[in-house]
Amino acid sequence: MTRCWPALYTGQACLLYNIVFGPLVLLVHACRIYLPSCFYIYAWRLYWTLGGCCSAFFQDQEFPPNNASLGKVSGDTANESGGKQGGGTAWVRAMHFSRNPGAQPSHPTLGDSHMRLFEGKIEAQDILQGALGDCWLLAAMATLAEHEGSINRLFQDCCVQPDGKYSIKLFDPQVKQWKVIVIDDFVPCLADARDPDGVARCADGMPKAMYARPHGKEIWTMLLEKAFAKLCGSYAATEAGITEWGISAMTGGSAWRYERDDSKWSRLDLVAEESKDKRACGFKHAAEGHDDEEFFLLLRYYHRQGAVLCCGGVKPAGQEQGLVVGHAFSLLQVRAVFTSWHSEEFFRMVQIRNPWGTGEWKGPWSDASPLWEKYPHVREVLQFSGRDDGTYWMQWEDFCHFWGYVGCVDYGNSILSMRLPIFSEEEATGPMKACLLGCARFWCFCEGPRHFFLSHEASADKVESNVFQRNFGCDPRGAYCRLCERDMVIPQLQGYADVR
Repeated sequence: MTRCWPALYTGQACLLYNIVFGPLVLLVHACRIYLPSCFYIYAWRLYWTLGGCCSAFFQDQEFPPNNASLGKVSGDTANESGGKQGGGTAWVRAMHFSRNPGAQPSHPTLGDSHMRLFEGKIEAQDILQGALGDCWLLAAMATLAEHEGSINRLFQDCCVQPDGKYSIKLFDPQVKQWKVIVIDDFVPCLADARDPDGVARCADGMPKAMYARPHGKEIWTMLLEKAFAKLCGSYAATEAGITEWGISAMTGGSAWRYERDDSKWSRLDLVAEESKDKRACGFKHAAEGHDDEEFFLLLRYYHRQGAVLCCGGVKPAGQEQGLVVGHAFSLLQVRAVFTSWHSEEFFRMVQIRNPWGTGEWKGPWSDASPLWEKYPHVREVLQFSGRDDGTYWMQWEDFCHFWGYVGCVDYGNSILSMRLPIFSEEEATGPMKACLLGCARFWCFCEGPRHFFLSHEASADKVESNVFQRNFGCDPRGAYCRLCERDMVIPQLQGYADVR
């Protein structure tokens, strides 16, 4: 029993201790998560309001805004229309993409920038790839963005910094340690001599970023991409990588992938190699394999446990259906959906995202597919949106037919992973509202108890079949029951022309 006391704080104690002392421990966590963060933000605002005139703008001397930091960029070879952008480079501070009219202040000024570090909810749609061939990295960002709190925990700053200095925490798989990467907010943009500032601009007046682009007015994607560039040595050093490595660098977890060959998915573990190249790694075969049906159950288990998933290896036949060969994608969801609310027939579905933010699957269950109208229950459950945002659904059988591998990084989920919700930076009451919203979700929507009692510890161990094939139980996403899943609906692979 004495061993239960230290584990009680994270909900890992014996059931009796968790039930008896859980409410008190949850109260401690609620105060820890929300109150200090709220007070810190207001203290930070007060500091920049009173002491900004005594500070200076930060410029990183280790990774300066010049061609040495760019390196010899090849461009995104998978995206012929994007390619390598020609012309000169103009370095612009991310906070100055949109700012108050008039001359730039001589010192950091709170409220001068209209840009935001985070805006609204962090989601996969925030990631927009530019002319850099780092789709592997942006796919990793996109799939991690689906896990609330996983992206903002990497930033030691919660707002746009008036001096342009940011500290971002990344994991180095070679030394197996977390490192704090300090960067300035200069990002490479297209130059244009006709503009007064020498910068090419979009229709909204903001500079044209060469690589990761801002979604609306939030800049976290550009900064995280720059942190990886500094970790690797240059922007060019981030081209052509392994998505699982990127996920591991943002989570600290072990990574592996499953490759499909002759209807069997075989596991290969990602192993870091000693080299000057930070991303040097390789795959080592592991004694684990699954057929298509069993592998779907395993992926659904990982998805519900909170694992970060990606995919790639599109086969040449997939090009005719809009898929991109030699490109990395995010695997956002793995779901089984009944054809109607009273049916025992169900579809096995996966949701995929292209980091370009456009370019989608054209086969069954594509945005223009009549299947969404034929099965309104599926449309409602999956919350289907027909936007051209690079996100699309596929039936599992089609996925197995056209894709070559699935990457996986298990991700822990506990009370310690909870964070203050994203708040409105322009509002004086933004942090207070976020604190109240967080408390309401913690108690009223049971997010606190769910993270406490249904936590998940990341593991790279093989999952036994009797675990991922359970028909009912509880996991970090809540309770589930699969006893009614009787008959799978199998698509006719030869019928693409009928359902486009």
